[in-house]
Amino acid sequence: MIKLFKIFLCFILFLSIQSSTFFINPAENAVEHNNYGLFYLKLHDYPAAIQEFKIAIALSPNAASTASFYNNLGQAYLQIHYYNWAVSCFNMAISKSPNFLEYYSNLVKAYKGKKLLGRLAKRYTRHVQRDKSDYIGWLMLGLIYKEQNKKKEALDCFKEFKKQGPDELLEAAVDNIVQNMQQ
Repeated sequence: MIKLFKIFLCFILFLSIQSSTFFINPAENAVEHNNYGLFYLKLHDYPAAIQEFKIAIALSPNAASTASFYNNLGQAYLQIHYYNWAVSCFNMAISKSPNFLEYYSNLVKAYKGKKLLGRLAKRYTRHVQRDKSDYIGWLMLGLIYKEQNKKKEALDCFKEFKKQGPDELLEAAVDNIVQNMQQ
């Protein structure tokens, strides 16, 4: 009986030591799952990538890096032609971190997949005519025209975008697009 009690006591002690030494950091796990998702994306295993990105988002829903996770999830949806879900993901990425041009470009690609670029261009044209200071409207319109291979219109929109004094990160990224378009 004493031997059984000692074994039980050792077992309890072992459990308490083990439980106090492990700490799970959800943010680190989120990054790890995002990396797995990127790996599966490269392998063209889109269902696995989607699951990994969803886990990353669930583990870290309010972190700054979550915008990147949503962008990656949207890219996986683009690959399997789930354009409505891709649009939703890119909008979430933009709402969480609005200063990355890649998110806006991906959003335009998703609308192109839905075959709605013409309608979107009309909507943004009306919008910037009403509010000429909306630099995001000019940005989106420029990206739409770029995607439609309307170089002059895109460059005009990017010029207007820069005139409105936007975010420095977006402006630098747009400068790169403009330089590439002018070559």
